[in-house]
Amino acid sequence: MGYTLSRGVYYFVKRVPIRYAAVEQRSRIQLSLKTKSPDVAERSL
Repeated sequence: MGYTLSRGVYYFVKRVPIRYAAVEQRSRIQLSLKTKSPDVAERSL
């Protein structure tokens, strides 16, 4: 679990557990934190 910077915006990133692979086809979930500030992204977690 963590965050990453992509295209100037921070995203929350989490791997999908193997037991849910049949339900969710993606290997990881990436949700926008809607901020360009690393401080705000850190507090959002």
